[in-house]
Amino acid sequence: MNNRIFISIIMPAYNTEQYIGNAISSVLKQNYEDYELIIIDDGSTDGTFQRIQEAICNHPQCKVFHKANEGVSSARNTGLSHCKGQYVYFMDSDDALLPDALQTLAACVADCKCDALLVRGILQLSNQTKKQKVPNVTNENLSQYGPIACGWPTFVWNILFSKEIIGNNKFNERIHIQEDTDFIFATCKPGLVYGKCSKPIYAYRTDRQESALSTISRNDAINCKNIRYLIMVNSDITAPHCKLVKEYGDACFGVLRRTASTPDLYYKEAHLTQKQKLYLKKRLSIKNAIVLLANRYKFLINMFKLLNYFLS
Repeated sequence: MNNRIFISIIMPAYNTEQYIGNAISSVLKQNYEDYELIIIDDGSTDGTFQRIQEAICNHPQCKVFHKANEGVSSARNTGLSHCKGQYVYFMDSDDALLPDALQTLAACVADCKCDALLVRGILQLSNQTKKQKVPNVTNENLSQYGPIACGWPTFVWNILFSKEIIGNNKFNERIHIQEDTDFIFATCKPGLVYGKCSKPIYAYRTDRQESALSTISRNDAINCKNIRYLIMVNSDITAPHCKLVKEYGDACFGVLRRTASTPDLYYKEAHLTQKQKLYLKKRLSIKNAIVLLANRYKFLINMFKLLNYFLS
């Protein structure tokens, strides 16, 4: 291997036959050659695996693994166990890299010699595209507080990770929501060297018919709240652009929406402690106020059923 940065791209896939050909093509068309593409078919039941085989034919830099369906975290962990790059980038099988993305990543890493490079993408909705919003935060702030505390988006495609900081970290296969956030928090700690890439390098599809955020179960919503709380209490919420309290409040509100029909369950599984209430009071919003009132007055949960009707 020469002195150029070698990048491992990990792409889990499940039932994305309509999009995966374009996703793979966007990688193979890059003008940067020092990479490997690792595709993990997570037990697809449609034509995804066939599309993968067709797309990677005669491309030795591509590796494909076919496994039983165990979820995106398991698939990404399979990729991590086989990758050889100095840096690791995760992408989804229904998204795409923009032209010159890998060249841009490699140039930025060579320039800042960072442990993790924070990137941005464009958001695609039907025929419309717009640049992803990211906070105007300095590299020094990122090193002091960590990217999550500074409000950086928590999709794994928003970060190019050095293999060194990943170490033995794995995606938590027991959770089915916020797995990206959980992995980033475990990997991108304060004290590391961070860099930023201002040029968008990724096209993220936002019009998916089966959005994880719109179909999450009650238990997943509770897990989301718990993860958000652990991240919040283990971070410095005075960091610039910090949104951790707001995001925790949003997660609490999501739990309330999914348990409003069963108040007893809400009080058993999602009732807030005094310490948790104090955090919500620090960044009071309409959603936080509703959650706090529902925790104080049990009869209000029944009234929330009507509000939930208009919010759904």
